[in-house]
Amino acid sequence: MGGLDSEISVTTTDVLIESAYFNPDSVRRTRAAAGNGYGSFTPFRTGADCENVLKAQARCVELICEIAGGVASEDAIDIYPNPLPARSIGFRPTRVESLTSLRVELAEMTRILAALGFSEGEPQQNGALTFVVPSWRIDVGIEEDLIEEVARHVGYDKIASELPPSNFAGEYQPAERKRRDLRRTLTSQGFDEAINFSFIDAAHDESI
Repeated sequence: MGGLDSEISVTTTDVLIESAYFNPDSVRRTRAAAGNGYGSFTPFRTGADCENVLKAQARCVELICEIAGGVASEDAIDIYPNPLPARSIGFRPTRVESLTSLRVELAEMTRILAALGFSEGEPQQNGALTFVVPSWRIDVGIEEDLIEEVARHVGYDKIASELPPSNFAGEYQPAERKRRDLRRTLTSQGFDEAINFSFIDAAHDESI
């Protein structure tokens, strides 16, 4: 990495290995301001495992020593002045069935999430559970993400196909009756009704 004076070549004898974590929001803003990207932009933009930085560096050094015959001269210097707090998500077990139609025992839900690295935190007053998100699960941020994990392991093929619930018996509502009467009155006078495709820009209305 770098220019002519800093790049690695066949004559390189000393290599400094840096393993870093960058704030995804800051990376996105810098990318937008600069107008260009770089090789590692995508993983840093989407987020990396902030707690795995030292392990990644140790593995890199290990491979250099194993494959290229390198020798590790010094231990890593860890600078982590403001550790990121662990993320916690509230989880209501009843939401699993209401969103997916899957009936899963509470013990099975907690088993699935625990096996995926989610540790159970302090229960909430409303009966909901709390799960601490492992640092490597950057993609998990809301309750629905936990529900998806449960559904994924129980089996998407077990999700039933059914109509959404309705509080009405199917009769016309007051506003619908008025619109229906207005349509009938206008058509009886010789008018026609045109129902346009909603995804077409309004500028095309006059051409129909």
